[in-house]
Amino acid sequence: MLHRALPAALLLLPAVAAADTFGEAQRVQREDLGDLLWSAVVSCDGRVGDLARRQCRLVRDARAQAWAGRTFVIRLDDGAVAGGVVRGFLACAHRVTVDGQAVAVVTRGSVSEGPEREVVGPELGAAGPSVGAIPGPVDLVFRLPPSPEAWSQGVTRGFMVEALSWRPIVAPATAGATPQGEDLPEQLTREQIKTVMTPVATQVDICYESFGIPGTADLGFELGGDGIVKHAEVQGDLAGTPTASCITQAVMKASFPRFKRKTMWIHYPFTLR
Repeated sequence: MLHRALPAALLLLPAVAAADTFGEAQRVQREDLGDLLWSAVVSCDGRVGDLARRQCRLVRDARAQAWAGRTFVIRLDDGAVAGGVVRGFLACAHRVTVDGQAVAVVTRGSVSEGPEREVVGPELGAAGPSVGAIPGPVDLVFRLPPSPEAWSQGVTRGFMVEALSWRPIVAPATAGATPQGEDLPEQLTREQIKTVMTPVATQVDICYESFGIPGTADLGFELGGDGIVKHAEVQGDLAGTPTASCITQAVMKASFPRFKRKTMWIHYPFTLR
């Protein structure tokens, strides 16, 4: 089995300056944390039947390989900034589901219980007077350790990720606006697109393994300036098949870097065989 993305067919775009730590990180939403953690903490041994165990390991190992060494950026959870202090809340007030269990996600460090029996996450640093007066928001760049540390506090269970850097968004962005201090490119480069599509390609492999139909999948999708995929479709040999549906679902979950233009259309073909 081999899938092959054809970079020559990718939309050619002008080059921009090298991305900083935030620019290199893939933006994820809170609901994506369950998928990220699943590949690192799930045990497939409890699945009923040898086929179910083998399928679980296939998906788990493919996802783990796709995320290995990558960095991610996320908007921190409610209450991350209080009293001028930033705490590593990725998902505390709003839990995420990992292998059927609701868990909290914080950055590595001390987790305790506050006076209202709420979870108090690790302290990342002081937000400063200009940010401490507002409830956030704060963006965090983090990395998922190969074996995330599990923790419990009272009735709350969770996992820890590795914090790399954070920054406050002083003026909350409105639709189509650029957050203060963020210098966005006019549109994404070929390399930025390929970076995000690498884990998507791994999911395409899983789609092929699931249905076993060879052919060309001409994937096209509309990407909004906020980095969110708005629409995706597959043409070519596999158009209208379950494989095509699986591929479009995979790319719809991807989060790209933000850019100034309202939208851009991307063509990204795969050959499955």
